[in-house]
Amino acid sequence: MGIFFKLALRPWKAAPLSQFVAATVVGFLVLLSGFLFWLERGLEPVVRRLQQEQVVTAWVAAGSAKGAATGTAAEEQVLVEKVQAALTAAGERASRFQVRFHNGAEFLEQLRGSYPDLVRTVEDLGPEGAHVVPRFVTVTGMLSNGALDVVKRVEGIEGAETSRDRYVHIVGAYQALRWMTRVLALGLSLALLTGLVHLARMNSLLLQDAVGVLRLWGASGAILRMPGLIAGASVGLLGGVLAVVGWSAGAETLVETLRALSPQLRDLADPGGSSMAAILAACGSGIGILAGWAGSILPAATARHAGGAAVRE
Repeated sequence: MGIFFKLALRPWKAAPLSQFVAATVVGFLVLLSGFLFWLERGLEPVVRRLQQEQVVTAWVAAGSAKGAATGTAAEEQVLVEKVQAALTAAGERASRFQVRFHNGAEFLEQLRGSYPDLVRTVEDLGPEGAHVVPRFVTVTGMLSNGALDVVKRVEGIEGAETSRDRYVHIVGAYQALRWMTRVLALGLSLALLTGLVHLARMNSLLLQDAVGVLRLWGASGAILRMPGLIAGASVGLLGGVLAVVGWSAGAETLVETLRALSPQLRDLADPGGSSMAAILAACGSGIGILAGWAGSILPAATARHAGGAAVRE
């Protein structure tokens, strides 16, 4: 087995600069592809949260709470419990949403800072003002698309609306970005593979004589490809190691920077640590082996032809 490693190191001895430059390019492209892959996967929880996070506002029917426009705290709590029970029965997780009742006094207090004159006018109406001020229940959290219909069917609820579509344009932009990262990652992988194949074909010229000797010794086609595979894998492995070093050094800082750009990106997935590093190293080695195999086809075929000619002579 040692002879294969010695043959595989011949390109490194004959053209060390080109091998190292190729490994550096492999490392950069693998690192960039890894970043695009992480970004595509990391945006998934962000998109899911924006699609599911909503505020359902349910208006309390005028005939509820004994026909009055205001109700006691106990009656308000009963309505809140009805909404919670309906959502839970529909499959919503209780830990992912919160239900609150907003009475008339609370509603007026929220308006006091922005519309003080309007609040004073309503208060001057006395008891009649209670019929003007709305009472409503809000459901805030991660809800499915059917939550609005569930709330509408609750007894005591007159109507309901949701803020589900307020992020629809942002969700569309993130989904388009995810598709773009997939296309870019695929393009980078193809470009990387093409470059390594050309490098492997150049290395095959340095290995052609040695492979021809192995053929004369009776080596099979798989054995003839072994030096080229090892040479390609060495370049890919070194590039993968460089990608791992770059990812380990800057991934955390990059993620924190992206999360600081917008509150909507706070759910970006973590970089992955050792698992992502293993993926980068495996990708670099795998692409190197594939390129080495593609580049070793030429010297192996040439060696078989030369060996056959020598046997005929």
